Amino acid sequence: MDNSLEKLPNSEETPNHATRRKNYRPAIFAVVLLLIAGAVAFIFALNHNKKPDNNSDNTTTAETSKEEKSEEKPKATETTKEPESAKEAEEPEKAPEEIVQNKAPVKQEGEDPNTLSELTGVINYAAVNDGTLMIRVSIDQYLDSGTCLLEMTSASDSFSLSDNIMPSASTSSCSYDIATSLLNSGDNYDIKITLNSENKQGIIKGEVKI
Repeated sequence: MDNSLEKLPNSEETPNHATRRKNYRPAIFAVVLLLIAGAVAFIFALNHNKKPDNNSDNTTTAETSKEEKSEEKPKATETTKEPESAKEAEEPEKAPEEIVQNKAPVKQEGEDPNTLSELTGVINYAAVNDGTLMIRVSIDQYLDSGTCLLEMTSASDSFSLSDNIMPSASTSSCSYDIATSLLNSGDNYDIKITLNSENKQGIIKGEVKI
């Protein structure tokens, strides 16, 4: 009899515990859902707040870069630009053009060289052949008479010789044949030929190596 009486309370407690456990399950499930929903909302709010910050950072960096470029441009122009007064000071004064005597006056096409104010011409040939320096001069004008004075100078020697002007059909000429024994072998000579005829004068220049 005593053993049956002790088992009755155990049979009554088992259903109560089961009903309590069943009552806790919905509450726990609801709490879990609330926690998940709160976490999702929190993460969404963080991502949403970060986007405007990135955009604002990009806009601020773009604006600062534009401002830096705009400030740099005037500096470049300032360094390259020089005042006009400085340029004028740097430029040396141009010396007056020297009169080159061996250059003939510019002849217009079809112009008669006999009407020029000075005599003109050119050295056609100047070279050493078989121990003789041969110089041939062509004069643009037709001259009945006159002289050609040859002057040759080097670093250590000088030589001069005169010849008569020889007329041809429409021009004139002078020629020289000089023995190289009268000159210094290996020297570079400057040639100057002065033309004189009918109150006109001209100078022809050249050079030759002996």
